[in-house]
Amino acid sequence: MSTPKESSAESEASGGKQGVLKDCYDQWSRCSTWSSALTGKAWATCDDQCKSKGKDGGTCVEVDATCPVSKKALQCQCYNNK
Repeated sequence: MSTPKESSAESEASGGKQGVLKDCYDQWSRCSTWSSALTGKAWATCDDQCKSKGKDGGTCVEVDATCPVSKKALQCQCYNNK
């Protein structure tokens, strides 16, 4: 039985393209500019998503991309003010 979320290394071991697709799927988030029209409608905003996980809030932060489509990506990062 496989786990629902396998690591990139495991994905690539089972097929290089699967690893790349998984990296891109994991990278794209509620912070992506192309998906922003549905944020708050089809899925929660970054801040709301983090609050639903018991955090104080969340913000979109630019990070190095793991998906080869771009060099940078926006990632939702949760925080606690305490």
